[in-house]
Amino acid sequence: MKKVFLDLGANTGQSVDYFRQIYESTHKQFEIHCFEANPNLYHKFANKNVILHKCAVWIEDGGIDFSVRSTLGSTLYESKTTGGAGTTVIVESIDISKFIKDNFDIEDHLIVKMDIEGAEFKVIDKLAKDGTLEYIDKINVEYHAGKVPDFGIEDVKRCKDLLEDSGVDIIEWKRF
Repeated sequence: MKKVFLDLGANTGQSVDYFRQIYESTHKQFEIHCFEANPNLYHKFANKNVILHKCAVWIEDGGIDFSVRSTLGSTLYESKTTGGAGTTVIVESIDISKFIKDNFDIEDHLIVKMDIEGAEFKVIDKLAKDGTLEYIDKINVEYHAGKVPDFGIEDVKRCKDLLEDSGVDIIEWKRF
């Protein structure tokens, strides 16, 4: 059985640092994967001792428009109302459900941190629909309802219900 931490929307790697603090006695047993689409942040992972995936977490593999903003808030959603104005670039996207199923077994211990600036709604829907939530033991999600006009509080409730119904342990982390 592998122990895995997936940092979806890794930003500058601050979640990895926090993960290592709260799992102080066991974090070295974990394989750590960071997913970050903002090319301006890749250098932040040079000394983090993680596997860096330079791509956007999404529901399919391919290329996708990505709005690069300040170090906070870059997004797949140009309509996102926070994070300032962005420059649109095309980045690789990864079907995170497929990645999980192709690389891990259901018996592995997966902890997921998801902060993907509005994409969480479609990603969680897909994880639930295709059974990938069964692979995840614990999850922390930062929801961006209201910041992306396409999604509201009812979408947060729906996603939380999907996670709870699947048996995933929803964990709360402090804000960085």
